[in-house]
Amino acid sequence: MAASACGSGGGGSDGGGEGDLPAQAAQAGALLDQIEALPTTATTANQFSTELETLRNQLRALTQEVQETSAPDELSSQKKQLENRLQGLQTQLGRVQSLLAADDLEGAETAIGNLLSIEQVRQTIASIEDAS
Repeated sequence: MAASACGSGGGGSDGGGEGDLPAQAAQAGALLDQIEALPTTATTANQFSTELETLRNQLRALTQEVQETSAPDELSSQKKQLENRLQGLQTQLGRVQSLLAADDLEGAETAIGNLLSIEQVRQTIASIEDAS
């Protein structure tokens, strides 16, 4: 439960390769909660865009941490799946950012609510929790 809503993307300096995949999965879950709440927490296009960029940076940092983590054999496929799904989510959030750049706040809010990759990441998190 090391993830906090105000955590910065630059705080992950506790050694590469030695990460804790279940803790990173929990951190990913907390980020997903923040992404899903974005349409209700950000009331203007500018605020939405700023918060989305912060979350994208945190997601990017977390994805890199997961990539650098050594996982035991029994979690190696879930680790790879989490990496891939977090990268897919980054891509989808980039599309949401494009909607905001085109001044389409309503479209961006709708797109956040329809991100298929959020459910896929949640399934992978559950798989990691079950295997650990």
